[in-house]
Amino acid sequence: MQKKLVLYLCFFLMLSGCLFAQQATVSPQLVGRCYLGDVGYDVRLKGPYALVANRSVGLVSIDFSNKTRPSIVGSCQFSDYAFGVEVVGNYAYVSAGASGFHVVDVTAPASPVTVGTYNTPGYARSSKIKGIYAYVADGGSMQILNIANPKNPQYIGSYTCTGLSALALTQSYAYLADYTDFKVLDITKPDNPKLVAKCAIGDLALHIDVSGSYAYVLKAYDGVKVIDISNPENPKIVGSFTTQSSTSTGIYVIEPYAYVADQEFGLKVLDISSPYKPKSVGTYRVDGYASRVYVQDGYAYVTDDCPEYAALYIITGIGK
Repeated sequence: MQKKLVLYLCFFLMLSGCLFAQQATVSPQLVGRCYLGDVGYDVRLKGPYALVANRSVGLVSIDFSNKTRPSIVGSCQFSDYAFGVEVVGNYAYVSAGASGFHVVDVTAPASPVTVGTYNTPGYARSSKIKGIYAYVADGGSMQILNIANPKNPQYIGSYTCTGLSALALTQSYAYLADYTDFKVLDITKPDNPKLVAKCAIGDLALHIDVSGSYAYVLKAYDGVKVIDISNPENPKIVGSFTTQSSTSTGIYVIEPYAYVADQEFGLKVLDISSPYKPKSVGTYRVDGYASRVYVQDGYAYVTDDCPEYAALYIITGIGK
């Protein structure tokens, strides 16, 4: 009897191991793609539409109600390149280089219309929205704007940060990364952001996302750095992952995965169930260079910033 129990136990453990092994990897697969008129940068969704910051073309609206055949249905141009986009409600907030920060009405996503602009002093690359405030990564600083009136964004504060191209927000803090440091700012008073703490990260940070108690910073030449922010006054690097590309440009986190736009090496899916030891569990190679990634409802929306192959890819089998 004891021998049978031991055999049953061994069989159960082997079966559990097999199931775990099957769940340890993902198999990203292409569903559909839409070719763009120029390099694809940032992307966000509104219903069955993808809104893409499409460099010289501006903000492009792509109908993906049929995910196998997404198609461009509208656009809105700016006087400089469109790099970043955030979507909240019926507005898209576009960061467009030297032309600054733009508020675009996307109530009808197929007919986007610019309704407000603020000419930031630097080079707007991305933004995050919190309530009635926009926090803009503007190259040499974070610009804070009051957007309560979308037609008339108003400056209320700033924080100098050399080489700033991306940022992330939580309820009370902004997380910035520049040429050398990861910084935590108290933004409970948006007109007067205060540095709380910082930690050295080395080379230029290209993108950042925050989930729970961790910030995931994508660095040039060094890949992903995982920073414990459970104590905002003492952020510390606790894990890392070296990407194949030296200039990976986008990261999006939905636990237990981090999705990395790894340039010529495509979309990379990292298992971050242990933030101390992220590991690669799946890859999808785009035709050119994966630039940014956004994930929703089990699909990854990946932009390609290679002029020859510029496109938006819709990818499934990503583990969420």
